[in-house]
Amino acid sequence: MKSKFLLMLVCLSVLILFIIIIIPFLTTKSISDNNQTRQVIANAKRLTGNNSYFFKGLHGAITPGFYVLRGEKDNLVYNSDNMIFRGGKSNVIEAFLIDASENKISKLDINDVLKINHDVVIIFSPNIIYVLNFNSDDYGYYERN
Repeated sequence: MKSKFLLMLVCLSVLILFIIIIIPFLTTKSISDNNQTRQVIANAKRLTGNNSYFFKGLHGAITPGFYVLRGEKDNLVYNSDNMIFRGGKSNVIEAFLIDASENKISKLDINDVLKINHDVVIIFSPNIIYVLNFNSDDYGYYERN
Protein backbone atom coordinates (compact mmCIF):
# COMPACT_ATOMS: atom_id res chain seq x y z
CA MET A 1 0.00 0.00 0.00
CA LYS A 2 2.84 2.36 0.89
CA SER A 3 4.61 1.73 -2.44
CA LYS A 4 1.44 2.56 -4.41
CA PHE A 5 1.13 5.80 -2.49
CA LEU A 6 4.76 6.69 -3.21
CA LEU A 7 4.31 5.87 -6.89
CA MET A 8 1.23 8.11 -7.08
CA LEU A 9 3.11 10.87 -5.28
CA VAL A 10 6.01 10.64 -7.75
CA CYS A 11 3.62 10.68 -10.73
CA LEU A 12 1.80 13.67 -9.32
CA SER A 13 5.09 15.47 -8.72
CA VAL A 14 6.21 14.83 -12.30
CA LEU A 15 2.88 16.12 -13.60
CA ILE A 16 3.14 19.29 -11.52
CA LEU A 17 6.71 19.88 -12.69
CA PHE A 18 5.56 19.42 -16.29
CA ILE A 19 2.80 21.96 -15.81
CA ILE A 20 5.06 24.47 -14.08
CA ILE A 21 8.13 24.15 -16.31
CA ILE A 22 7.13 22.90 -19.77
CA ILE A 23 3.70 24.42 -20.44
CA PRO A 24 4.87 28.08 -20.21
CA PHE A 25 7.52 27.40 -22.89
CA LEU A 26 4.91 25.90 -25.19
CA THR A 27 2.52 28.84 -24.87
CA THR A 28 5.15 31.62 -25.00
CA LYS A 29 5.81 31.12 -28.70
CA SER A 30 2.13 31.22 -29.62
CA ILE A 31 1.63 34.35 -27.50
CA SER A 32 4.62 36.09 -29.12
CA ASP A 33 3.46 34.95 -32.58
CA ASN A 34 0.04 36.38 -31.77
CA ASN A 35 1.62 39.68 -30.71
CA GLN A 36 3.75 39.69 -33.87
CA THR A 37 0.67 39.04 -36.02
CA ARG A 38 -1.19 41.89 -34.31
CA GLN A 39 1.81 44.15 -34.89
CA VAL A 40 1.95 43.21 -38.59
CA ILE A 41 -1.79 43.85 -39.05
CA ALA A 42 -1.50 47.18 -37.18
CA ASN A 43 1.40 48.18 -39.44
CA ALA A 44 -0.57 47.18 -42.54
CA LYS A 45 -3.54 49.26 -41.32
CA ARG A 46 -1.23 52.22 -40.72
CA LEU A 47 0.31 51.94 -44.20
CA THR A 48 -2.99 51.48 -46.02
CA GLY A 49 -4.93 54.08 -44.02
CA ASN A 50 -8.26 54.71 -45.73
CA ASN A 51 -7.02 53.59 -49.15
CA SER A 52 -9.71 51.02 -49.91
CA TYR A 53 -9.31 49.25 -53.25
CA PHE A 54 -12.36 48.26 -55.25
CA PHE A 55 -12.95 44.99 -57.03
CA LYS A 56 -13.59 45.28 -60.75
CA GLY A 57 -16.29 42.68 -61.13
CA LEU A 58 -14.86 39.70 -59.30
CA HIS A 59 -11.19 40.70 -59.70
CA GLY A 60 -9.00 42.64 -57.29
CA ALA A 61 -5.72 43.71 -58.90
CA ILE A 62 -2.55 43.23 -56.85
CA THR A 63 0.09 44.07 -59.45
CA PRO A 64 -0.06 43.76 -63.23
CA GLY A 65 -0.67 40.08 -63.83
CA PHE A 66 -1.65 39.13 -60.25
CA TYR A 67 -5.08 39.35 -58.68
CA VAL A 68 -7.42 38.00 -56.00
CA LEU A 69 -11.08 37.10 -56.41
CA ARG A 70 -14.00 38.55 -54.48
CA GLY A 71 -15.79 36.13 -52.16
CA GLU A 72 -13.04 33.50 -52.25
CA LYS A 73 -13.22 31.05 -49.31
CA ASP A 74 -9.47 30.41 -49.38
CA ASN A 75 -6.41 32.65 -49.56
CA LEU A 76 -5.68 32.36 -53.28
CA VAL A 77 -3.64 34.44 -55.71
CA TYR A 78 -4.19 34.24 -59.46
CA ASN A 79 -2.33 35.33 -62.55
CA SER A 80 -3.78 35.79 -66.01
CA ASP A 81 -3.54 32.04 -66.69
CA ASN A 82 -4.97 30.47 -63.51
CA MET A 83 -4.68 30.11 -59.73
CA ILE A 84 -0.98 30.10 -58.95
CA PHE A 85 -0.80 30.11 -55.20
CA ARG A 86 -3.00 28.52 -52.56
CA GLY A 87 -2.85 29.50 -48.92
CA GLY A 88 -5.09 28.41 -46.09
CA LYS A 89 -8.75 29.11 -45.42
CA SER A 90 -9.90 32.73 -45.28
CA ASN A 91 -9.90 32.69 -41.46
CA VAL A 92 -6.11 32.12 -41.47
CA ILE A 93 -3.88 35.19 -41.32
CA GLU A 94 -0.97 34.71 -43.70
CA ALA A 95 1.29 36.65 -46.02
CA PHE A 96 2.69 36.20 -49.51
CA LEU A 97 5.56 37.93 -51.27
CA ILE A 98 5.29 38.77 -54.97
CA ASP A 99 8.48 39.39 -56.90
CA ALA A 100 6.91 41.05 -59.94
CA SER A 101 10.23 41.34 -61.79
CA GLU A 102 10.54 37.54 -61.83
CA ASN A 103 6.78 36.88 -61.84
CA LYS A 104 7.15 34.71 -58.71
CA ILE A 105 5.06 34.41 -55.57
CA SER A 106 6.01 32.70 -52.33
CA LYS A 107 4.61 32.27 -48.86
CA LEU A 108 6.08 34.72 -46.37
CA ASP A 109 6.40 34.04 -42.67
CA ILE A 110 4.22 36.59 -40.86
CA ASN A 111 7.23 37.39 -38.64
CA ASP A 112 9.20 38.51 -41.71
CA VAL A 113 6.62 40.97 -43.07
CA LEU A 114 8.01 43.87 -41.07
CA LYS A 115 11.48 43.25 -42.55
CA ILE A 116 10.36 43.65 -46.18
CA ASN A 117 10.98 46.99 -47.91
CA HIS A 118 10.76 45.93 -51.56
CA ASP A 119 8.49 43.87 -53.79
CA VAL A 120 4.79 43.38 -53.00
CA VAL A 121 3.37 41.81 -49.85
CA ILE A 122 -0.18 40.49 -49.64
CA ILE A 123 -1.57 39.87 -46.17
CA PHE A 124 -4.73 37.82 -45.97
CA SER A 125 -6.82 38.27 -42.84
CA PRO A 126 -10.38 37.07 -42.23
CA ASN A 127 -11.99 40.40 -43.22
CA ILE A 128 -9.37 42.26 -45.25
CA ILE A 129 -6.72 41.57 -47.88
CA TYR A 130 -3.87 44.08 -47.48
CA VAL A 131 -1.72 44.91 -50.49
CA LEU A 132 1.61 46.55 -49.67
CA ASN A 133 3.51 47.52 -52.81
CA PHE A 134 6.90 48.67 -51.53
CA ASN A 135 8.21 49.12 -55.09
CA SER A 136 5.79 51.98 -55.82
CA ASP A 137 4.86 52.98 -52.24
CA ASP A 138 1.25 52.08 -53.03
CA TYR A 139 -0.65 50.58 -50.11
CA GLY A 140 -4.30 49.59 -49.96
CA TYR A 141 -6.75 46.90 -49.00
CA TYR A 142 -9.71 44.92 -50.27
CA GLU A 143 -12.59 44.14 -47.95
CA ARG A 144 -13.55 40.49 -48.03
CA ASN A 145 -17.23 39.62 -48.37
